[in-house]
Amino acid sequence: MNDSIKVSGFKPLYQFFVKAKSRKQSFFLTFGDSQGQEVLDYRLGRVDYKPAKMKKPGLEDVSLTFVPAGPVEFEAVIEPGDSLRIEFYYEGFVNYFIAEVGFVAPTDDGMSFSAKLPESIFAKQRRDMERLDVVEGGDISMHINDNPVRLLNISGGGAAVLIPLANRDDLEIGKAIRNIRLSVDDLEAPLSAEVRHLRMHEDGDFLIVGLRFIFFGYNHEDQLLHLVHKRSLA
Repeated sequence: MNDSIKVSGFKPLYQFFVKAKSRKQSFFLTFGDSQGQEVLDYRLGRVDYKPAKMKKPGLEDVSLTFVPAGPVEFEAVIEPGDSLRIEFYYEGFVNYFIAEVGFVAPTDDGMSFSAKLPESIFAKQRRDMERLDVVEGGDISMHINDNPVRLLNISGGGAAVLIPLANRDDLEIGKAIRNIRLSVDDLEAPLSAEVRHLRMHEDGDFLIVGLRFIFFGYNHEDQLLHLVHKRSLA
């Protein structure tokens, strides 16, 4: 199935990004290959509209300035003319657009960059995903920053995990968790994940955290979908 166009046309696109700035929408960029990914959270710092005289408003009349949401701990190389795929989660869908970088400028937290309005925003097609309960001590495991994490269940698109309540300040709905390694059978997938929801575990010492996987390496998502389906039939 092809991804569907979520937003297109000058006015809807402009209005979308103005609202995205006001609600502090998170935008995710990934750098590196599948074996060494880094993910950055960006916010919209500015949405500038400078219409040309005697001309119908167009995409090139709006400049979007993206700024890091927090300090960047590695050197992210962004150069004018680069085409970036930028993902975000909105209204129950993974959405994305392609942005061509205009100017690049250093900030205290990392590199900011500008881009014109994209031609369209796309929504990735939803798939009906089987969910598999995970048995502790089995051959499905997850690590965050090389520390083991207790998996409750997993699907091709995400997982529910237990995280100690002491780490509550490090978790925020809509923010990315980096440096995750998922192991299922012969699949070793480095990835990141977006926090979708949080709730207390019954014993009070842990949080149940719902994660949506993002930025898989090549074909990792399809591999995971196949493995979950295969195990569900067993």
